[in-house]
Amino acid sequence: PTPPAPTPPAPTGGMTATTTRYWDCSGGSCGCAYLPFPNDPSSPAHCYSNAMFSAPENNAYGAKFYGTAAVSQILFDDPNGDGWLGNGCGRCYRVTGTSNTPGYEGNTATTLVLKAANYCPPGNPLCSGNKVHFDIAAPGFDVLAYSLSHACPELESAEVEGFQACSNWMINNQDPNLNCDCSKFGDPILRAGCENFLSMQWDNAVVDYEEVGCPAELDRLNCWEENGDNYPLGIPEFCASNLDDNNPAPTPPVSAPPTVSSPVDDGYTEIFFEGFETVDDDGKYDGNYFKAVKINRERFRTGTSAAQLNKEKKLLTKGKRDVRGFSTLKIHFFYRSRKLQDADSFKFEYKFNGSAEWTVAREWIFDTDFENSSDGNPLWYEETVIITIPDGGRKILFRFSKFFNEVNNGQLYFDDVTFSGMASGNA
Repeated sequence: PTPPAPTPPAPTGGMTATTTRYWDCSGGSCGCAYLPFPNDPSSPAHCYSNAMFSAPENNAYGAKFYGTAAVSQILFDDPNGDGWLGNGCGRCYRVTGTSNTPGYEGNTATTLVLKAANYCPPGNPLCSGNKVHFDIAAPGFDVLAYSLSHACPELESAEVEGFQACSNWMINNQDPNLNCDCSKFGDPILRAGCENFLSMQWDNAVVDYEEVGCPAELDRLNCWEENGDNYPLGIPEFCASNLDDNNPAPTPPVSAPPTVSSPVDDGYTEIFFEGFETVDDDGKYDGNYFKAVKINRERFRTGTSAAQLNKEKKLLTKGKRDVRGFSTLKIHFFYRSRKLQDADSFKFEYKFNGSAEWTVAREWIFDTDFENSSDGNPLWYEETVIITIPDGGRKILFRFSKFFNEVNNGQLYFDDVTFSGMASGNA
């Protein structure tokens, strides 16, 4: 029989960690990347949005910046041992450290929230075994003499001067005002990421850390799952930039892992409800819980709109939802169809902790489980899906996926989706 996967050792050092900085331009181990050469899927490049950016004022973490990091072996939590999509991908950490360069020692304490967007392999001694380490993504600061995967000249030739602008900072000379010029970046997102890291004056600083729920601004960054388990064609909005062009002031952060309180009568606590009433100027959903999808303002169950899925679309949650503290999850929703044909169907699928595979919870088949309805007789079907959280399940993505005949122009409509959880010990 196959032996059970070993339990990762507990991190050492209490709640302190070491840090370094890097930006090697490679795609990384969590798929937070795009294809600079569309016909070459073997050469992904790190999304610019992984650079450090200003956190919203009065955020729940007390953070000055949000950013990403390559995390050490113990935090990456790699059950397959292949350095790809470890369970730690997408987790967030509140990190606080103090300036430590000559002339700045102890002057300024800075708090960050860092999202695990890459793997710092055990080939780096700081990242091996049960050592807690954050290799912070800082454009321009890759130390070329020690970098394990520096690919900027090949992948980002237009910005190569910027990516080398601070590689010798605090290496050949201990004056922190020398050997770094962030203005060599042409792209404003990369330039800001460089300047923000430099402003902290962290030269491999030791930090305090704790795991937290991800703020919305980090949760939405494009990684493997957000891109449909693939590298995207073109550069998605939140891969090219970590800022929202329609709302330069970042949205309020999500809270840390949910606390379980105020259960409804059946023992479940509502995590979110979505009626698809938030719509942008292009007629697409623009709310907090699902990725953008077409909205229909004529066929809805309640309110003034519902989500509409056509041939190739999926209704996918926006980022992984933290479900720690729950043992069972319930998704309650309403749907109706129009112009579907024989063999058409849709599925409810989910996955935990960045798994590469989707689990099908249930499939609904046209003419077996449901029928089309007309506008004169709008028949909304009510359904509930129950999911038992597996051991170690911390964050979930779920989606409604359509499987239609290639020539079918039918539509599915979803409305009034309630996602709730039952507290551990109450089941």
